[in-house]
Amino acid sequence: MPVCPQYRLRLFLSVDLVGSTAYKAGKGKDLVERTARQRWVDETRHFYREFPKSLQREFDKTPISGDASEGLCPQVWKTVGDEIIFCIRLVHSQHMGRCVWAFIRTLEYYSRFLEASKIELDVKGVAWTAAFPAPNITVPIALKHVEVDASPIGLQDHEPIEQEGDKEPSRFEFLGKEIDAGFRVAKNASSDRLALSLEAAYLLSDICALGDYTFVFTYEGREALKGVIGGRPYPVISIDTERRSFRREVRAFEQSISGDKEAKPHLLKTFLDAFMKDEKIEPPYLLRKSEAFEDHKLPETYRTFRKFWLEEQKEDDQRTKVEEQSEDETAQHNDNASITETDAESLAAIKASADELFNRFRDQH
Repeated sequence: MPVCPQYRLRLFLSVDLVGSTAYKAGKGKDLVERTARQRWVDETRHFYREFPKSLQREFDKTPISGDASEGLCPQVWKTVGDEIIFCIRLVHSQHMGRCVWAFIRTLEYYSRFLEASKIELDVKGVAWTAAFPAPNITVPIALKHVEVDASPIGLQDHEPIEQEGDKEPSRFEFLGKEIDAGFRVAKNASSDRLALSLEAAYLLSDICALGDYTFVFTYEGREALKGVIGGRPYPVISIDTERRSFRREVRAFEQSISGDKEAKPHLLKTFLDAFMKDEKIEPPYLLRKSEAFEDHKLPETYRTFRKFWLEEQKEDDQRTKVEEQSEDETAQHNDNASITETDAESLAAIKASADELFNRFRDQH
């Protein structure tokens, strides 16, 4: 029997090679010794292979704030060109902090590896969240181009499908406005800053305000992102990921001269809370480790989805019962017809026997 999908929040982390186009046209096109392969091919393969392994190592050794032990490390969702995108269903806010912390550590590790190897590349990252099964959807890749029910909700959404998407994201497509926004926000990523969607920034600033993590946030005003919140100015927020000490010193001097300051977590959260209310953006719902689940705090989008899903399921159940009842009545009618036919034959045989006995009796008298 179909089961209504639970609300879930997934974290997406994207890492991209910086300078790859220029590198492929320059030193990267040199041939690897005693092979016919260009150097960039081996280095890209190394990136695909080693970055996920490094992320798992950093995740395993990252200090846990609270208890995020049940949370899993982000898994590879897909690769696009020189980009690797990871995905994980979040268990609670401390789990999210652990994932982002491990990701930043991995960016630093891989950047240092590239520098030590004298490879003229770097890495940059972006983090965003998306809520499922509404307003975003999970689609098995095998069914991506298959027509679905024309109804606005449709019972193609089931909890087992979402659970499979949690376990093996590479077998699924994740589609929706929050996924699109994450890709748009990526334009603000660079090697010295991890770009954040406003929802990711909202959640991370909250756990930092509570003292669970110590990410350093920067806020650089607002700019329009095509197709995001109707093209209205969108907050440009990032986490400082500058990995070179001398550049951090330069930035500190620059901020001192210009008067710029880092965005304090509690102020950033308060600003984003007000911004989302003004723009009528639903804040994501993610429990802290010690919190109890409260259904009324779920986003209205999900509660509306669930209402229509359950109503449609009820209609389907009633329709199925009617069809089964109709089939039973048809079967019974056929059985009755068969019995009636059999009884007619029996009556004819009895009548014939009675007529024969009557004729005998009449002949004898």
